[in-house]
Amino acid sequence: RVFKRIDQRMSWENHHAAAIQMGCDLASILNESEQAEVEALFSDAIDERIWIGAQRTGEGQMEWEWTDGLPFEYTNWSTGEPNILSEDGALMNTRPIGERYWNDVEKRFEYAAVYKCSPLSERVFKRIDQRMSWENHHAAAIQMGCDLASILNESEQAEVEALFSDAIDERIWIGAQRTGEGQMEWEWTDGLPFEYTNWSTGEPNILSEDGALMNTRPIGERYWNDVEKRFEYAAVYKCSPLSERVFKRID
Repeated sequence: RVFKRIDQRMSWENHHAAAIQMGCDLASILNESEQAEVEALFSDAIDERIWIGAQRTGEGQMEWEWTDGLPFEYTNWSTGEPNILSEDGALMNTRPIGERYWNDVEKRFEYAAVYKCSPLSERVFKRIDQRMSWENHHAAAIQMGCDLASILNESEQAEVEALFSDAIDERIWIGAQRTGEGQMEWEWTDGLPFEYTNWSTGEPNILSEDGALMNTRPIGERYWNDVEKRFEYAAVYKCSPLSERVFKRID
């Protein structure tokens, strides 16, 4: 697992939204081992408060849940906590010496946070047969903790082709879009380097066609084409397997 510390302070809700945007989530802490990992990440923090992914839920807001849906079984509450129903989020306090215990706090306060993410190398492709515009697919992917797929090499191209092996005369949105001066360049929405390409002959060719898709044919290769984002097609997302997420520190 990989940890990364960033010192930005935000409310619980804003951290949650930022984590989802990154393909992560506010961190669930599932056992003593994970608690120790998070403590080690903040070993130099003194009198700091760090949002985690627990929030109140259920009838009367008496129960707790992790935002990533994993079982809320292990806890590390400070003595007497949680104690106030209006305090709807959870954080980990740090001290110069000793353990790092949890406390319930109102989500509106701005503190550091710890996210749980998946390494890009462990992300998986997900086939989405629902037809939507490029922008709507992008928004839906982010909501799921995914992104429209970047395709970084021949191996990933082959993986996406295999995912749509039964598709005939289908168009599948991918995560490439025009950018730069004059819209002459291309980028992946997840920020990874746009180096490998699989454009069809003569493509991309029209500046107003601002998104990219993969065409399928009954036989042969699956090449890319530039198309206006407004059209509604299927898509391929790149997602983080929940079981292999990793912690990422956001301050």
